[in-house]
Amino acid sequence: MKKLKGLSTFFFGLLFGTLVGLLVWYWYKSTSAENGALELLDRMAATDVRLRDLKHKLASESVESYITLEPQDEQLPPFLDKNRTKSAHVAGAPEDLQRVKGIGPIFAAKLLDVGIRSTAALTAVSPADLAKQLNISAGRAANILAEARKL
Repeated sequence: MKKLKGLSTFFFGLLFGTLVGLLVWYWYKSTSAENGALELLDRMAATDVRLRDLKHKLASESVESYITLEPQDEQLPPFLDKNRTKSAHVAGAPEDLQRVKGIGPIFAAKLLDVGIRSTAALTAVSPADLAKQLNISAGRAANILAEARKL
């Protein structure tokens, strides 16, 4: 019987030691996780303070202080000059007829040769005349004129 008592004491000690070890491990993990969480909260608070400072700084400073503009006496480039583009249309420059659905570069060139230089002039033409000038069917000419009227 003495051997069984020694064996049961061994297993009881092994079980007790395992439980104590498990409790120590759990306590260590929980405290280290709390420390990590507290450190993360501190970093978040510091970031929040920096963000508020930056917002205040940006609100007080003007963006114009960072941009230096030199006075320009030159004329605007042609693509930015609105008055120039209007005068080009007034002077009789041909309009881009390819904006009309059904008119490609070939039909646009034929229309310019005939003297149709704008969508307004195109809509004034009858479908039969347009069909003769472009050498297409009257139905297709009517479709082109309908698209031109939409613009």
